[in-house]
Amino acid sequence: MLVVVKKPGEKAERKNISDEIESLQAQVEGYIEFVYIKPLKDRGIFVIVNDEGKIHDLNPNIVMIDNKYNVVESLVGNVMFTGSRFDEEDGPCCDSLSEEQIEFLNEYVFNNTAKYSCDKGYIIDSVKIV
Repeated sequence: MLVVVKKPGEKAERKNISDEIESLQAQVEGYIEFVYIKPLKDRGIFVIVNDEGKIHDLNPNIVMIDNKYNVVESLVGNVMFTGSRFDEEDGPCCDSLSEEQIEFLNEYVFNNTAKYSCDKGYIIDSVKIV
């Protein structure tokens, strides 16, 4: 499946990976945690991080701030973006990102510092997917 992985301090990159749990864990280098970011979820995009990233003091990657530029949340370590689908037996499942979803991520998450407003503020980053 086609995903986008953003490592701290690096450009986000497209990757084709298996949809097996081990493959997802390998991308975030640990147990996975799904992070709820409403504007991304509304577009069928899952955000996955290392569940123990903050415990292990991983480097900050994507920072969410409020309208007064106070930090609301920091996503640390590798951050992976996948598409989503609903399976009758398994419920929500990861799926390949579409080109439209990747364009959205490029424009509103990776390419426009402090531009994209979400529930609690903005998502900041300034890199493009290569």
